[in-house]
Amino acid sequence: MGSAKRRYGIALLAVVMAGVVRGLLDPVMGDGLPYYIFYFAVIAGALLGGVGPGLSALVLGYAAATYFFAPPRLSLELGVMKDVVGGFRFITLGAVIAVAGGLGRWRLVKWRSEVAQRRQGERLSLLELERTHNTLAAVGDGLIITDTAGRVTFMNGTAMQLTGWESGTAHGRGIEEVLPLVNLHTSVSVPNPALRALREGVDIGLQEHTCLVDRYGHERLISESAAPIRDHQQVITGAVLMFRPVVVNPEPMIIDSIVLYPADGVQPPLPTHTQVALENDLRTWLGNEWKPGQNNVRFVSLKGFDLTVHAEETAPSAEGPVHMRFRAAYQG
Repeated sequence: MGSAKRRYGIALLAVVMAGVVRGLLDPVMGDGLPYYIFYFAVIAGALLGGVGPGLSALVLGYAAATYFFAPPRLSLELGVMKDVVGGFRFITLGAVIAVAGGLGRWRLVKWRSEVAQRRQGERLSLLELERTHNTLAAVGDGLIITDTAGRVTFMNGTAMQLTGWESGTAHGRGIEEVLPLVNLHTSVSVPNPALRALREGVDIGLQEHTCLVDRYGHERLISESAAPIRDHQQVITGAVLMFRPVVVNPEPMIIDSIVLYPADGVQPPLPTHTQVALENDLRTWLGNEWKPGQNNVRFVSLKGFDLTVHAEETAPSAEGPVHMRFRAAYQG
């Protein structure tokens, strides 16, 4: 209601100001063009108030111009034909101006409202995006998001810590470069499940016994799952991966045999007693001190599996330090 009063008040004020200006110009204009100045009142009323205030300014302006400035003055009657024509022209042209200006104002107001709503929606979207980003960043598992080509677009702190990649450095790189996967036993590369999720559009779980190879070449046994990301039209826009390290508690293993090899192929054969002593020391070390992921032997304890590990080690002996390769066969 207050807004309507303000708009019609603007129309009334425009007519009053037009009358004042016409009065100041009266010594110059005389009885000629009594309606001319009041066109501006109609324009102001329509543009600032709308169709209703514009038409109100038209009616009030016609009455004011006819009464005060058209002969005979101080009368609503028109004395000469040219003023009748001028009054008719003012009414018809003023009506067109009021309607056109009012519709223009309505469109402008509507456009401003739509812009304001759009900006409000954008602000809300940005706030929601920020909340989502903070939530993802706080997830305890490693989390990586890719685009439809499998390029990294987001990594949380856990993912950066596990892979050794900084988010800014990894951004735009292929997921297989940032998150390379290998089979624990064979070291053969394993296809990244994110690419399969993008290709097939289904959730993918990671095979058991899969290791993540971080940026520094260290291997870590992980569990992982990947899923496609879809928009509101169910179109795939990327993929999300979540992974976590798997802690393996080694079971007691029986060392079936140990075979030693010269590391350089030139080193002379070791005396039998030295080789036996090294084998015993190596057996003790493998059984008591070796920890998966912390030494240069790749190994995981899996019940019911036989495992052969290959490694290199330098060991003391009566003949001095021996740099050797060895193969130890385990039986679970």
